[in-house]
Amino acid sequence: MKAGVIGVGRLGKHHARIYSGLHSVELVGVSDIKEERGERIAKIYGTEYFRDTNDLLKKVDMVSIVTPTTTHCEIAREAIKMGVHTLVEKPMTSNIEEANEIIKIAAQNNILLQIGHIERFNPAIVAIEPFIKDVLFIDSIRNSPFEPRASDVSVVIDLMVHDIDIALKFVRSKIKSISASGNSLVSGKTDIASARIVFKNGVVANFFCSRVSPNKARTTKIFQRNSLITIDYLSHTSEIFSKDGDGFTRKEDVEIVPREPLWAELESFVRSVKNGDNPSVTGQEGLSALHIACQIESQIHK
Repeated sequence: MKAGVIGVGRLGKHHARIYSGLHSVELVGVSDIKEERGERIAKIYGTEYFRDTNDLLKKVDMVSIVTPTTTHCEIAREAIKMGVHTLVEKPMTSNIEEANEIIKIAAQNNILLQIGHIERFNPAIVAIEPFIKDVLFIDSIRNSPFEPRASDVSVVIDLMVHDIDIALKFVRSKIKSISASGNSLVSGKTDIASARIVFKNGVVANFFCSRVSPNKARTTKIFQRNSLITIDYLSHTSEIFSKDGDGFTRKEDVEIVPREPLWAELESFVRSVKNGDNPSVTGQEGLSALHIACQIESQIHK
């Protein structure tokens, strides 16, 4: 199958690297608004640079869209209409209307649409999935230094959406209430935020994210009836503590299989296209996470 990548910046270049290394895929080409960068990445991975994205789309079966969020809808719309199976990096779009549009177009054209929620493929998450049984409370922290490339949307839509997606995956309940606060420090959009979601089944999830921190931190704690699960997305590690007396002190072994999350994600995308299966992260799941992120952002503005 023939694959392409649109947008080969900090993350997109790794999409190109992985497609070039997958045995079942031929990396036909890459496209980027910066010609010098696009030509350089194409040369590294032995493929062709396309100045016009439509010229690339005419030659591929599948494509990764790894461009600024505000451009996702326009590019995905063209790819889907041209019959190309599409992976859109998270967040899928910058607003709900655009997300609904590309989901609808993909369904109408019988095109597979996958959303790039990469933390689903983090070995730390994969390892603890079998142990998720009766979630009571979730506490997530995600901090990063400021990067101008991601400032086209708020930190809630850019970063917190990862943790929202994981919470939705494990809680699977409708939402009762959302409260949030935040502020803009450098970008003109929300750069630091905290949010609290209460689900109708009683689960509470707290989220804190910042893109103006000196160091990266990406952790989640999941409290269950009889266990505490800790997740570190950066080190790809998880720990499980079982209840022992009045606290969670007895540590259980967790088998973590080392694997690059993006490689696992793209393998999943290719496999779904090849076999005609549902994608690992559907457009509707991407929309659900984005919808909550937008509600949180609305609460912050209020």
